[in-house]
Amino acid sequence: MCKDYHESETFVFIDETGNSVCTISGRELDLYDMIKNCDNLVEQKY
Repeated sequence: MCKDYHESETFVFIDETGNSVCTISGRELDLYDMIKNCDNLVEQKY
């Protein structure tokens, strides 16, 4: 995933049972410089 697109993405963190734990926007993560280019994230397209 290229960092250029993170601002418009939504990141959903799920627990081991599949329940949503946290939803955060790429813009929020970028504000705190918490996200970098990622090759190991699972991307699901709709």
